[in-house]
Amino acid sequence: MADGGLRCACGRSVVEERIEEALGLTGVGKSLLDGSRWLSLLLVRELLAVGIPLDSILIEQEMGGDEVDCIANMNGELVLFELKDKEFSLGNAYSFGAKMGIIRPKHPVVATTQRVAEDAKEHFQRAASAGRPRQRLYYDDEGQPNPVRYIEGIDQLRPGIERLMSEINQKDAADILERVLSSAVIDTSAVVSHLS
Repeated sequence: MADGGLRCACGRSVVEERIEEALGLTGVGKSLLDGSRWLSLLLVRELLAVGIPLDSILIEQEMGGDEVDCIANMNGELVLFELKDKEFSLGNAYSFGAKMGIIRPKHPVVATTQRVAEDAKEHFQRAASAGRPRQRLYYDDEGQPNPVRYIEGIDQLRPGIERLMSEINQKDAADILERVLSSAVIDTSAVVSHLS
């Protein structure tokens, strides 16, 4: 092109211009970045890896104008995931608390690529201890609050999900053993803890 006399707008030959590399996003790349869809897809991959079937996972659902990142049925227990590709702040905690109040998950989980701000954690602790057990946003069968779980850092996503799945499986195993061994003098939680 320089041999043909092509010049830059500044008047120099194109061979004298500085060459720089540029990267552009494909359509797929843009769709993955839109709304942090990549994080939702990564979560689905990790849920599938621990044995949760695809038909037990809902991602990016709209509820009254607010988006719910992920709801999963993990062995019969409802898990609500809130995903953030940045720090999870107090403002995010208010929004997630409202979703918990509507959905009432057995296990509320915040997964963030960075960290959960301390004031957000304090907010959840105050909300869990306020009011009578039946008025709490999230509580277990005995009326005790289920704490919000935090998965901080993308490298902790799989271990965090595996820990939750393991706890659910241990509880299920203890419940089954309790029914089977109800007439025995064996402490079922001791049996489950030795098996795991």
